[in-house]
Amino acid sequence: EHLKEAEKKYRSIFEKTPIGIVYFDRKGRISNSNEAFNSIFKTIIDEKKEPEIFDYIPDKDVSGQIKKVLSGNALSYRGEYEVNTQYSSKSIKITCNSLLLDGVLQGGIGIFEDISLQKSAEATFQMNKSRLEALLKLNRMEVFSFDEIARFALELTVEFTDSDWGYFCKVGMDGNPEKILYAPDAEDLESFVSGRIEYFEFKDRKSNVMDAGKTVEIPTFENEQLVIVAGFSRNIAFKEMEKNQLELFIQDIWTTIKHKMAEKSLRDSEIKYSSLVENGNDAIVVIQDGKLKFANSMFCEFVGNDCDSILDTDFRNYVAEEYRRMVTKKNQQYIQQKEMSHSRDEIELVTENGKKIPVIVSTSVIDHEGKPAVMAFISDITQQKEKENELLETFKVLKVLQSVIRTSPAIVFFWAPEEDWPVEFVSENIENFGYRAEEFTSGKLQYGDIIHPSDLDYVHQKLAKYSDEGMSDYNLEYRIITKNGDVRWVEERGSIQYENNNISHYQGIILDITERKRVNRFLDIDTDIGNFLTPTGDLQEMFDQLLELALHIEGVDAGVLYIVDKSSKDLNIVAHRNISDDFVEKHSTIEKDSLRGRFLSVQYPVYKLYSEIYPFSKSNKSKDSLLATAIIPVITNDNLSAVLFLASHENYEIPYSIRNSLETVANQIGSVLDRIEKEAGIQKGQYDLQVLFDTIPELIFVVDSEGCILYSNLNVAKTLKYSKQEITGMNFVRIHSHTQVLDAAKAFNEALNGNKQKKLFTLMDKNNNLINVDTTMQRGEWNGSDVVVVVNRIVE
Repeated sequence: EHLKEAEKKYRSIFEKTPIGIVYFDRKGRISNSNEAFNSIFKTIIDEKKEPEIFDYIPDKDVSGQIKKVLSGNALSYRGEYEVNTQYSSKSIKITCNSLLLDGVLQGGIGIFEDISLQKSAEATFQMNKSRLEALLKLNRMEVFSFDEIARFALELTVEFTDSDWGYFCKVGMDGNPEKILYAPDAEDLESFVSGRIEYFEFKDRKSNVMDAGKTVEIPTFENEQLVIVAGFSRNIAFKEMEKNQLELFIQDIWTTIKHKMAEKSLRDSEIKYSSLVENGNDAIVVIQDGKLKFANSMFCEFVGNDCDSILDTDFRNYVAEEYRRMVTKKNQQYIQQKEMSHSRDEIELVTENGKKIPVIVSTSVIDHEGKPAVMAFISDITQQKEKENELLETFKVLKVLQSVIRTSPAIVFFWAPEEDWPVEFVSENIENFGYRAEEFTSGKLQYGDIIHPSDLDYVHQKLAKYSDEGMSDYNLEYRIITKNGDVRWVEERGSIQYENNNISHYQGIILDITERKRVNRFLDIDTDIGNFLTPTGDLQEMFDQLLELALHIEGVDAGVLYIVDKSSKDLNIVAHRNISDDFVEKHSTIEKDSLRGRFLSVQYPVYKLYSEIYPFSKSNKSKDSLLATAIIPVITNDNLSAVLFLASHENYEIPYSIRNSLETVANQIGSVLDRIEKEAGIQKGQYDLQVLFDTIPELIFVVDSEGCILYSNLNVAKTLKYSKQEITGMNFVRIHSHTQVLDAAKAFNEALNGNKQKKLFTLMDKNNNLINVDTTMQRGEWNGSDVVVVVNRIVE
């Protein structure tokens, strides 16, 4: 009974002990094992009907030592080994002793202990140590580029994780890779990563585990956006603890990279601000207790002294005597009454050689080294005083506006290489021919639809020839039909684009050359009209030249040019030749509703004898002796604008051979009159644009790269209480509240670098009133130089 109780007691201890215990024979077959042993290997070793001790020891070296114990070559063994599966791993500590009965080796007893937590703690400590050492190295780096920092961090990570390879991929805002770095650089690694990039997917933002845990991909997110993916691979699986450490380290790397880049940006900003202060047009000083504590190079240039020599000297030494008392008193008031933080005054500085410089001083109270001080911006206004109209604002503004709103006469096309050339793109100025761009790009019209039917085969043949010959550039002239049915001659300057030896598309421009064709047609006459229509600016001389152009044709030797009055529609003589004064006096004005007015206003050519046209004027025939006559209308924009009355003193009929030429001349005259009218309209349009620009309620500035205001619209002068001359040439930051000077300078530099800025600022007028504005700054071009265009909208 006592033995049974003892056996029960020891059996209970055997089963309940937290250490795994197992008995096995000399062949390794397990005869007995406790619950702790089964629990240790339950999730990592598949259960067998006749398990052997070696099934639980995948490590070959440890198995060899156990076999020595079972063979009697060793009494015991102590050691450690790892059991790894696809999803987990454990660290096992084993103690194995031989089992003897009456001196005979019966087998062995094994004691197994799960030391995973202990090993994990040790590994975590080691990884933390390595991670902190790596971060320390990263932070000590003096480089600031993403590539250099990321590559150094990648190599450190590969080293302390014992990885065979690794990569960093920086992901852009669009989700596509911006930069990929590898360690080591290898083509097969690049191929693997390139394939992975297309399938990046991180469920619940967790790492991807592949290849039985031997390869991991770790994402880093920022504001819901994937920014970094890091991948590593090695011969043994990564433990959960190692993955956690890696995730932390990748986060630390990304934070370090951002800090380094921010530090670089800060340094660049400091350089820019320093450049703005030192190289700007304004002098800047800090005055404390009446002494100069800071002066930029521009102030030293103003007063003609060395910058080092003027520090801690009395500021009044550089102020003209008549202004010293006022400056001293005001500076004292500013310090005592801190609420008066801004002021603008016009004074005079005096140079070392006694020369006086008129300046505007803008002051504010600041804290300098723990004590109140006055900071002053000083602008030289000498040129503003000497010249009131130094800049031609209106002309420059019109040039800027025209550069934006003008339309080119060249119409741009992209055609597909198909029948009748479907249009892939056409510029908006196709409206010159009455069409809308959407009519072509939607497929409603193809380009071949507007080519004159008589020219369509010609264009097809030419393009086929050019493509067969492998030509790239070509020129064609043909006719097109406008939307209102007019026929226009165009010149196509095109280019054939090839891809893989096949035509991908045609691209080019078309120019309306109708007027040129008309001139060329007239030049077929054996005369040179190049001596005519010389632009002189004198309208009467122009009319005389137009009539002379017609009379240059053999067959007519006298004539009158009538111009249609825009309001009354009456016909008025503006030029005549070889016509009697009596004729001119009687017919100088022909009312539109009179018999002659209705006859002359027909919109087609009339060729008759003079006696048939004016049978009631036979008494005048002896004075003018006119025989054959031609009445040719001049049409402009579908309206009658002038009438050519031509005649011959010798011929009884206008020859058919010259009638076409006379009508061509009439068309030419119509083009000239249309141009004269349009030029008058353009001049009026330019004036209207200027008036419109000056009525815009926003405050608009054009500022050069040094911060100097080149232009402002009329509303700037009204709102800020400055004259045009005062605001022009002023440093841009001066119009801002002094508490926002650095912010305004920073935004200006960002805009100058091409980054559009939109912020709220406070401007200050000449009377120190503050004005809140919604400001937009954007880089532009002015007379070939980079500028910043600033638009301020006043907000309540």
